Amino acid sequence: MSARLAKAKRAWDSPMMVLTGYDTSLADADIEASLTNHFSSCGEIVGFELYNFKHLPIQDRQAHIAIWGEGAEDKALELNGSDMGGFKLVVVSFKQPVENSRPLPVDDDFPRGYMIPARVANPKKTSRYKKMKKKASRKKAWK
Repeated sequence: MSARLAKAKRAWDSPMMVLTGYDTSLADADIEASLTNHFSSCGEIVGFELYNFKHLPIQDRQAHIAIWGEGAEDKALELNGSDMGGFKLVVVSFKQPVENSRPLPVDDDFPRGYMIPARVANPKKTSRYKKMKKKASRKKAWK
């Protein structure tokens, strides 16, 4: 169990790369095998996710790969534009935005605290109330 936790921590702390431009006509297992083989020289592959967006064209599919090791991010970025079976691989570093972690401003114009949901504040305007009312009127019609 501790080995799994250590691998999960390495995956969380390792740099994440977004990959596009690979051959998307292959099976998912073949894509994963070829990409992990291609990036194995950069460091230990601790995470791999293949995203097949159904609403996007087949060329816009992405893979996210987490690589652990000394200088892994720089080595992976050097593989940008490399040839993978006739396809030009695009490698971009995936960084989480830091600006979203700032604390919220404290002033009187900014709403804070608990807001009452609409169904509690004014239940007559919700569709649930309208459905219950319609159901009650149907029951009266049957009696």
